[in-house]
Parts: sequence; structure tokens; C-alpha cells
Amino acid sequence: MPTLWESVAQSLTMREIMNQPASWAATLELDAATLAAVAPEEEELVFTGCGSSYYLARAAASLAREALGAPAIAVPASDVALAARQVFTRRRTRLVAFSRSGETSETVAACRAAGAHGTTVAVTCAADSALSAVADRSVNLPHAGDESVVMTQSFTNMLLAVMAGCAHAAGDADRLAELRMLPDSVRAGLQKWQIAAEATARDESWSQAFFFGTGAYYGLACEASLKLKEMTQAVTEAYHPLEFRHGPQSVLTDRTLCVLLRREESGGPEDELMAHVRERGARTVTLAPGQADFQLESGFGDWARAPLYLPPLQLFAVARTAVAGLDPDRPRGLTRVVRLPGEVHG
Repeated sequence: MPTLWESVAQSLTMREIMNQPASWAATLELDAATLAAVAPEEEELVFTGCGSSYYLARAAASLAREALGAPAIAVPASDVALAARQVFTRRRTRLVAFSRSGETSETVAACRAAGAHGTTVAVTCAADSALSAVADRSVNLPHAGDESVVMTQSFTNMLLAVMAGCAHAAGDADRLAELRMLPDSVRAGLQKWQIAAEATARDESWSQAFFFGTGAYYGLACEASLKLKEMTQAVTEAYHPLEFRHGPQSVLTDRTLCVLLRREESGGPEDELMAHVRERGARTVTLAPGQADFQLESGFGDWARAPLYLPPLQLFAVARTAVAGLDPDRPRGLTRVVRLPGEVHG
């Protein structure tokens, strides 16, 4: 009988997760001027996307604000397309639209709607796409596209492209140097993360999961929650850590798993939350540099470390899928591209 990892080793999803060291390195080799297209020139930044790409936008907006010191928000593409007056101000805007396929209906419509308000930039894994055709500029990552239904390496590479673009635009050599260390760091971590992922996935004591992340890590927590939900149909949600105590903690039981994407800068209050949920009977898992359930390499600041949290949690979702006897390449009810039947416009 094949082992857990042998049973999924040939899946598209698993191969794309394991390809991230190589694809990250390729993204970081892209031309600096191309990557810096995501940075504003006296414009407000609006990041947008759908599903995973919207959670990517959430993380990217926070990281861009920190790196550039410029206004940046994240808005679902459907809001940009259908409620533009609630998105755009009198100032010129640079809309950065994420779509793995470049064919997502709402994201293409959002790019069209934003054209009257400033510059539009497509960040996609498909250069010859509807989104690239309608955008003013494109950052294309064909080496990072997923053939699988769920987004894995495409998410982390699009995030990494934005981070590198911001660092180039800001002339921040220190942040660029940290980013260039990431491919080797993820390569070094994959085997130990598989061990931790299998241990957590095989634990039958939990049936619902909450993912916690502060700042940019909230968008990553949302994506981690979605990966587990998509692949296993588990009941999962994501929260800002300290917000969890303002009502949501009422659903805690001894069948709950709480997963923390721990920041060094805010670790104290986050650790207190995890101690609190353990007192309420929940099982806890932490991702952090140094001693943690999923150990990440030290030597990175919270900003540059952000992409490292996704590969371990992607492996966790695949492992739980294998434990449940499901196929990670065939999540129930999902397709690789979402195209709506009619035109999307406000």
C-alpha cells in the first residue's frame, strides 16, 4: 500500500507545490522595470482579484503599504466592476489585478472599469489572456502557472512578484536580498514540513479549523483556510488573531484546530491567544521561525518571510485530502477558471 505522500506524489497539485523553489527563483530573475510596474507614480494602489486572488490582493496591499509608504487597498474584483464609485477617489489610481488564468470574468471587467481612473496592471500566469489585453501593462509569470484546479505556486509567485516590484521601486536593497534567499529557504523546508503536515492531517481529533494572521498574514490565513476547504470540504475560517476573541471564540470546541501564522513583531499577543484557545480545549498549531510545529528559517523579517507560510499550509491541505481518500486535483464542484455567462458591468 502506498504511503500518504506516495499516494499524491504524481498529482498536479503536489508537483506544483514542490516546484516552488524553482518557480520563485525564476520570478525573482524578472526584469526590475517589469516588476516595478506594480508600484505607483503618484497614484493610489488598488489590488484586486477573485477567490484566492482576492486573498492575494489582501496580503499584497498590506505589504505594499509597508514597503512603499503609499496608499494601498484591496477590493474584490466584483466590487470594482459593480460598485466603482465606492472604490475610486478623485486621485488617480493604479489598479493591480491578479488572475492566474487572466480569464476570470469579474477581474477582466474590473480592469475595464478602472481604466477611466488611472493605470491598470495585470499580474497573471498567462500572457496571452483577456486580462493582459485590456490592461495598460502586464507582469507575466508563465513559469508559475498551475495546471491544477486549486492555486498553489501561482499564488506565491504573484505575491513574490509584487513584493519584488515594490522593493525595486523603493530601491530597498536589504529587502531584495531577503527575497532572493527565499527559494533556498523553501527548498530546505519542504521535507520537514511534509512530516509536520502529515502528523496534523492524521490527527482525527479535530473537524473544524481556524487560521489566524495579523496584517498581511491575514490574507495568507484566508488563503490557507480556503485551500483546506477547497480540497477537503472541511469547515474552515480565517480571522485576525485578536478579533477571534470578540465573538467567534464562542464556537470553540475540543474538535477545533487553531493555526497561527505567527509574526515576530506581534508574537506576544498572538501567543496569548493560542494559550487561551488551548484552555478552551482546542488543538493549536503554529508556523514561525525557530521552535514551532511548522518551523520556518530564521534570518528574515516579517515582511520578507510572508510567502514562506503558504507551502507548509498547502502541504497540510494535500495531506488532509489524502487522509480523507480524496483527489487534490479534483476538488468537488470547482473548475480551474470561473467565467460568468453574461458580461459583468456596473
